[in-house]
Amino acid sequence: MRLALCIALLWWPSVVLAQQPITVQGRKFDNVKALHDFLTERPADVDAASRDQEQRLRAAALLEYAKLDPKGAREIALAEMANSNPDIAVEGLLFLEDTEIPELTDVFRANLRANTFYWHLACVERYGSGELLPDVVKLYEQHKGEWACDIAARCLGFIVKHDRENGLKLVEEAVSLRADTGCYHSVMRDVLVVYPGTDVLALGLKYIGDADEAVATNAASVVSRQNGGKEELRAILSSEPYRVSARTRSYIETQLLSPQN
Repeated sequence: MRLALCIALLWWPSVVLAQQPITVQGRKFDNVKALHDFLTERPADVDAASRDQEQRLRAAALLEYAKLDPKGAREIALAEMANSNPDIAVEGLLFLEDTEIPELTDVFRANLRANTFYWHLACVERYGSGELLPDVVKLYEQHKGEWACDIAARCLGFIVKHDRENGLKLVEEAVSLRADTGCYHSVMRDVLVVYPGTDVLALGLKYIGDADEAVATNAASVVSRQNGGKEELRAILSSEPYRVSARTRSYIETQLLSPQN
């Protein structure tokens, strides 16, 4: 009797919670099931702007749903990443704790051939296995210097993650691709902040004196996040003050080395 009572007491809050209304970005869902149904039903065909808004709503909804039903949310996320044209924005699919999901290797390889999946390359960087390295390198080589910055950064991030030496060479090459896009301004920061190391520190230091202020300040930002990086910056400002421009020096002093940072 006591055991049955304890089970009932544990079970009752989850039942009540499942029936509570849920609001996501101003949209109200009657209960958990309604939220689930919203996430698993394909949206109607709409214009690009409305689709982007819908994808972001679904991303927020999935993150909320994951708090209530982690297993169910995982299934939805895996299904979305297997879709070459996902209905959920990429920021809603990066919550899984897996460092790698081998079961997605084949579908990721297929999706790399679909330009509708390019904005979800962060999923490949986050969960893709090293088996995909040749595919990602080939794809990047076909589009480097032309892609939107975030797409290129996620490709480069995957390469750095699985072939660090080549990845860092490609990042440095991307800094030199200054004709077609402005991605070179921030590519080091966009790619390398999550892959720290002495090699990243050396690459950042190489560019803190770049004639392009955006390149220089982004390089300094990368340096500051490496082990010993702030000490390196202080030493340069002290002993090699002319190595950086006045504007870069001011950025380093006020944004990277101030006590608040």
